[in-house]
Amino acid sequence: MNKTFLVLLLLLSLPAFAQQPWSGTISIGTLTYAGTVGAVANNQYICAYQVHIDTTDVTLDPIKIVSETMYVDGESAWEIPQQAPNGWNWFFLCNKPVVAALQLQFSKSGNPVTLTLVNGDTFRTKGIVTVVLSALPGKKALIANQSIPIVLQQMTSD
Repeated sequence: MNKTFLVLLLLLSLPAFAQQPWSGTISIGTLTYAGTVGAVANNQYICAYQVHIDTTDVTLDPIKIVSETMYVDGESAWEIPQQAPNGWNWFFLCNKPVVAALQLQFSKSGNPVTLTLVNGDTFRTKGIVTVVLSALPGKKALIANQSIPIVLQQMTSD
């Protein structure tokens, strides 16, 4: 094969190996229902939830979270979460939880924030994001180790 052909083939194939643009969403972690960790009384259990945040391969800098609130079956957390590596653990008194929601706030005002992605692009997203974990189809409650990704959507305009 001649060298000119190989060089031309290499130059034409470079765009195929270039980093693809972001799809408009980024995943920054997971919300997991870990299950029950013990019974209290009267069909009440201690239910455990875990939030894991990791933007190592997504953003240049860690995402700053101003506040976080957890809701289980419509009730907000009555206690401060326990800090864990890259996230938090929450414990609630519950029966059989059907839905859990996590609200993350990235700016004190709730205004949109701009993140710098690892490829250098900027990514503007809402200042407050809510993630909902609900019982799977056909199930009456959440099941242990059920999780959902925490996904941020890019804003195209205000």
